Amino acid sequence: MNSTQGMDAEILVEQSAHGMMAALKVKLALQVAPIRWQSSLERVADRIEAGATLDEAIQAELSKMPGEMRCIASESLRVADPTAFIVDACKIRREVRASWNKLSRLCFYPLCLFVFALSVGLLFSFIMKHMIDLDWIEQWGLRGMDHVQGTILDQHHAIVGMAMVTAWVLVALVVIYLLGPPWAWLAVLGGVFVIGRPLRWLNMQEILCRYNMFLKQGVPLSEAAWAVSSSFASSSQAVVSRAIANRIDSGMPLGKAVAGSMLSDGIIRPSLYLMDESADELPEALARNTDLLGKLVERRCRSLGTLIPVFLLIAVATIIWSAFMSYAMAMLPLFSMIQSLAW
Repeated sequence: MNSTQGMDAEILVEQSAHGMMAALKVKLALQVAPIRWQSSLERVADRIEAGATLDEAIQAELSKMPGEMRCIASESLRVADPTAFIVDACKIRREVRASWNKLSRLCFYPLCLFVFALSVGLLFSFIMKHMIDLDWIEQWGLRGMDHVQGTILDQHHAIVGMAMVTAWVLVALVVIYLLGPPWAWLAVLGGVFVIGRPLRWLNMQEILCRYNMFLKQGVPLSEAAWAVSSSFASSSQAVVSRAIANRIDSGMPLGKAVAGSMLSDGIIRPSLYLMDESADELPEALARNTDLLGKLVERRCRSLGTLIPVFLLIAVATIIWSAFMSYAMAMLPLFSMIQSLAW
């Protein structure tokens, strides 16, 4: 009897130690998780510390988790070490989010300055057109003002047209972000001239990292493909990850399957093909490609940080100059007449 009680006590101690370790790893994931994920992870850790198993804690919180985290937590129950999987997922999500935030800051400030310059030019043009009448200049004996007023009207229509196009694009982006499906945001921004390519690289990097996470846990590639697709079910990569899983399920190797996606381009595609021909283990080849994508994004951000200010200066200067100089030129005949009268 004492022997049985001793064994039960050892089992309880082992379960308690295992639970404490799981709670500790979940709290470690909490430190690197996105803000929207932190409250859910904290509740999972509290349930484990209260005596629940990791599976029970995750199942109890699944309905309250954000969409993408719910998919990751659900898929983590299929691997050998769920807590390590969750920690890796949070780390990768944080790294990708940091790169995306850096890219966003590079574009957001110039966009705000461009919109501000356009607003100032538009306001000045409306004020000059509707509140100041230049017909009185002809009453002083000056001729040829029709040409000047025609130039002013052309400039006014040009800046109004530019403002309308800019406003339409911004409204369309906001509507897509708020009302469109998650994949629409990537599909639209992925084709934008400046940020499209690094954005596609970032999303591909996260997909490859997610594959690496499953493969390191010992999950076969065919199962990992659908697990990765399920983990992205509520994110912008849902369509791409599902297409990659379909290709792998039909017998295509991972590198070729990813290379055929909308995220691939001529820069990264050769490296993806080499991943299938590499003599190394697939997780190592995946790690090399994710590192390459990270370096490409970093290099592109540095290039944009150098080029965007130059184009921004040209664009803002052009808007301000076109808004003010057309009216300044309209005043030149008046200044000339005043100068001639002074003589």
